Formats: sequence, structure tokens, C-alpha cells
Amino acid sequence: MNTNVADSATDVRLQTKCGIGVSGHEKSRLRQPLSLKGLPCNTLPCNILTPELRSSYGVSCSESPRNPSLGKEMSYFDEQWYLLKYPDVVAAIERGEVGSGLAHFERNGRAEGRLPCNPELAHRIAEADKVVSPRICHFDRLYVTSTGTGLIVGWIDNRGDSIQSLTFAPYVGNPIPLDRQVFRCYRNDVVEKKPKDERNFDYGLWILFEGLAGCLPHLGGRIKTEFASGCSCEVEVPGNLVPAEEMRGRVLDAVGWPTRSPSSPVHLGESIGPILRRLNAEVIAHAKVAPPVVHGKRLEAPSLSLVIVHQRIELMLRQAALFAEVSGIGDIELICVCHRPEMASAFHAMSDSAHVLYGLNVVSVSASNHLGLAKANNEAAQIAGGKMMLFLNESVIPGDRDCLERALHVASQIGEKDVIGAQLLTEDNSVQHIGRSFELAGRTQGLWCHDEALKGMPVGQFRGDALRDVDAVTAGAMLVQRDSFLELGGFDEHYLADEYRDSDYCLRARGAGGRIAVSPSLLFYYLESGAAFPRPPREWATSLVDRVFFNKTWRSTIENLRANSSN
Repeated sequence: MNTNVADSATDVRLQTKCGIGVSGHEKSRLRQPLSLKGLPCNTLPCNILTPELRSSYGVSCSESPRNPSLGKEMSYFDEQWYLLKYPDVVAAIERGEVGSGLAHFERNGRAEGRLPCNPELAHRIAEADKVVSPRICHFDRLYVTSTGTGLIVGWIDNRGDSIQSLTFAPYVGNPIPLDRQVFRCYRNDVVEKKPKDERNFDYGLWILFEGLAGCLPHLGGRIKTEFASGCSCEVEVPGNLVPAEEMRGRVLDAVGWPTRSPSSPVHLGESIGPILRRLNAEVIAHAKVAPPVVHGKRLEAPSLSLVIVHQRIELMLRQAALFAEVSGIGDIELICVCHRPEMASAFHAMSDSAHVLYGLNVVSVSASNHLGLAKANNEAAQIAGGKMMLFLNESVIPGDRDCLERALHVASQIGEKDVIGAQLLTEDNSVQHIGRSFELAGRTQGLWCHDEALKGMPVGQFRGDALRDVDAVTAGAMLVQRDSFLELGGFDEHYLADEYRDSDYCLRARGAGGRIAVSPSLLFYYLESGAAFPRPPREWATSLVDRVFFNKTWRSTIENLRANSSN
């Protein structure tokens, strides 16, 4: 028993250093000073102090910081203080009824309302926690929209202590759990401050969440992080109110940030995809489409409506100059949609130049916000005057002078719901597209994608007027009946980009009894820009999210299609 009393010297030295008074009675019971080294870490009241303070007490920073069994309200147990405070426990130990103060507290003391450590010391340790917090986590920004979407960007150093929970508590409203929405990213600014052996870790994180509607999100709130060891930190962050379009862009940027611990595409797409689609719908809903501007004459009954969405208006006149040389262009309506609202004035001027310089009949359409490619094409379909529509990419140019006349010939022979694609060639006369097939990419995740299976083949292998059945065709050169296109709902506007909207429409048309095929006689060139313009991270991010959405919608249909084709 003398050893237990003597060990109380440790507690008194610690209390004195922390500024807590020690009674004369307690001092009289001291035998000799002892080092804290070697004591069980769950008996140390200084166990979560800063590394500097721990070092001054001779405690290793790697020791477990808490005794989780004591509960979050006071999770520090001080053996020496407990025995000094409750002499009856000392007596119980001497009689052999319990083995230690901690054993007594867990068996009887908690229920009896006894304290596990000096309350004042516990308060000072909690204050020390606040000194540690900036060293283990920091949150740079909280972006919020008026409709309640939030994006948190920051970093956490949780290498030795895994995150148990993350919660955002707005100043108005209920706390929002964030655990399922956390994604990691590599933060160079944090890594540069770390030793070389600590740089192979994703310190950064970003969190996309909802639930802030009615919570005055612009006020911000507190982000609470709890770790497996029982430690926690709480950081206040102000809200930065941004429009839905900016929020969508920031989220897509975050998806493209580098990471050493990537999430599965399915988890990423299912977690943030619905929120991104709601943001996209919000942007589109606020977009005001201006009345169409006619350059030249508006044809009452055009033989064909060409629909082109322009993202890079510098390509517009080149494409117009080449189509001006095609046979029958005078009876064809050209509908051009501007995808960049900030360039609307220059776009309309370019459209007028296409009429003045090349004699094309152009209808130009613009909007106040980015419509998205699906919505832009659907808006064009609404005002198209032709019975048949040919959707073209802005980088597609005619393959010869008779390509549109052959398109009209093919259009006269197809069914109402049929979707016909063209043969697209690259500049070296190899095949860029002649239909798509659905392939399973990443078998462990079960994600179907469309594959340009014959890309790169020599052009001579595909000739003649016979249609070639395929799984899907690209909207880069897609021939459809206007009324059927509108009846089927047009392109699905839930897609963020254009990579899967065309395959989605092909599957809907097939389900309505339409034929999906390619006509090798419809010949166009597609001037790819991949080598000169590497794919931006945002495009990669939208493709990933859209692929997951496409699979969620059509997986069973594609699997049945594959099963039937193999029989």
C-alpha cells in the first residue's frame, strides 16, 4: 500500500505544474518523486496534452490517449487521485476485494457517482485538446447554396487514429452526419510541411452533402471530428454562399483532384451523383432560353434540320464553310445552339457571318446559363422545322458533297422510332465511329460502358447502303424522326455530359420498337481534339458520374440484350 501512496507524488507534481492547488494533507502523504515513464497510459491524466507537454512529463506521444470505457463525458482516469480521494477504496484493495482503483471505479464507483479524476484537471486537459486540434485537422472552406447543398474542403491527419465520425452542426438546425460523404485527396500544401517519410498519405478531404435548407447555411456552423481513440476536435467554419452552377463546378473539380486512396466509381457515383444531378437541374431551371434568331430565311418545310451545339465557337465558320459546298444545303435548316452563355453575342455574330459569307439559312439559339448538351439539343428539337433531324458534333464535317442527300435517302426508308448513325472517319481515313457495343469494364464493379469496338479500322471495310445493326450510336452524327424523338422525351437531361445521353436514348428507342443501326453510306469526318487538348478533370469526373447513373438505369436491360445476342 505504501507504493500506491508514494506514486501519488506523480499526481501532485503534475497538478502543481498545471496550476492546481495541492492540499497540505496530500503533500504530507508524499514519499518520493517518481517518473511517469512506465505507468499504464490509462492512469495518466496528461495523456492527450500537446507533444511538448507530454515530453516534459516523460510520456511517449505514441501511447494510447484515452480510456474509452469511461465514457465521453470524462474519459481520463487518474489512479493516484482516485485513491487519495477515496480512502475506502485503498482499504478495499488491501483486503483483496479489488485489484486497483480503476477496477473499483468500473465495478462500483461509476454507479456510486464517484469521479475518475480531478474535475479541474480534466477541464485543463480539455483545453489542451484545443491546442492539439489545429495540428491534426483544418477546414479551409464551406461552400453552400441557397437550396441547402454544402461542400466542405479541408484536411485531416488521421494516420495513427482513424476517423470515427464527422458531423456538421449548423448554427440553425439539426446536426448532419457526414461519414458516408467523405472523399480523400492529395494536398501538396500539407505534404510539403511533413517529413519525407510522412508524405505518402492523402491528408486532404472534401465532403458534399445536403440538408442545409432552412438552416441559414450562409451563417456556417461547427465541424466535429471524433476519432477511434476517443479524441475529438471541433472547428468553426463560416459559410460561403455560391450559386448552383459554381457549386457544380467546384464539386466536379474536387472529383478530379489527385488521390492515393481512390474511392470505387460506384460509391463515388452513388454518393455525389444524385446531388450533382439536382444541382444540374437547378442550373437548367434558372436558365432562360432567348427567342431564336433567324439569319437568312426561315424555311417553312425544310427537307432536313441539322442540329449542332457549339462549345467552341471558333470552329463554327470552318464547319459552315465546308457544309456550304454540300449538295442540297439550300433546302436544309441549320440550327445552332450556343453552349457558352458568356459568348452569346459573338455566337450570334458568327451565325450571321455564316449566312452572309456562305448563304446558309441559320437559326441561332442561346440561353442565360449553361443548358447542358442534352437540354441544348432538346431545345433545338422543339423549334426544328424538318420532319427529320440530324444531330452533329461541332467537330464533324462532311465526308463528301453528297453526304446530306444520302442522309435524306436513308431517312425515307427507316421506321418512326429508328435511330441511324453515320460512319465517322478521322483525318487519316481510319474509322472513328461505326456503332457502339456495350462492354463490361471493371468486372469487379459490374459497370457497363459503350465501346467503339471498330475504331482505327481502315475505311474500305465498310461500304454500301446496307444498314449495320449495333447496340448504340453516337449523337455526334445521329439521324432520327423529330416527332418520335420528342415523343420519347428527347435526350435525358439528368446526364451531366454527352458521353452517355446518346446511348441512353438508343436504349429507349429500342424499347419502343426502334432499330438501332449505322449506315456506312452516311460519311462524315470527325476532327478529334484529344491530342491537342487533353481531357480536363471536369470531363473525366462527369463521365464517371454519368457512367454510374447509366448503369443504374440500364444494367438489367443491357444484360438481357447481351444474353439474347449470345443465343
